[in-house]
Amino acid sequence: MDDSPLGAVEGSNSLPAEDLVMPDRDAEHRGRTRDRALLRTLGAGAGLQIATVGGAVLSLPFVTRSLSSSEYGVLATVTGFVALLGFADLGVGAALTSRLAEAMGRDDPAGPEAVVSTAFAAAALAAGTVLAVGGVATVVTPWQTLLGAPSISTATLRLCILCLVLSTAVSIVG
Repeated sequence: MDDSPLGAVEGSNSLPAEDLVMPDRDAEHRGRTRDRALLRTLGAGAGLQIATVGGAVLSLPFVTRSLSSSEYGVLATVTGFVALLGFADLGVGAALTSRLAEAMGRDDPAGPEAVVSTAFAAAALAAGTVLAVGGVATVVTPWQTLLGAPSISTATLRLCILCLVLSTAVSIVG
């Protein structure tokens, strides 16, 4: 018997065929599918950002011509709140991403469903909280004084703030 490594591979001491590492064709397919989904998501996100910024830039001349300086100041202030309230989901979206990846990696079919349903419930709770607090704040806050816009009616300012609250709550869940 040959004691060389080559003899071990060629002789009766070689590994059985089932122990040889074969490429996992399913894993390669899942990887390609995941890569395509990632590229589609990145493309859609970039397209959405471009459309949002483009729409704002294109609408700016029309908005500035039709609003008084007080009304435009209120609009600028309220849209600034939109950026601040983007964090109102309390990190549910970020947590969902990592937990969903873990659940899908375990090959447990019920795992991703449980993670998504839990995240949806948490997002719905956050959205409900925004609606409740925002609804009360819409009614009890002296918006004319706070925003420095005494020329704008209280009803108009409340409607503006209510739209902000509703859109924030919808964006948390959606």
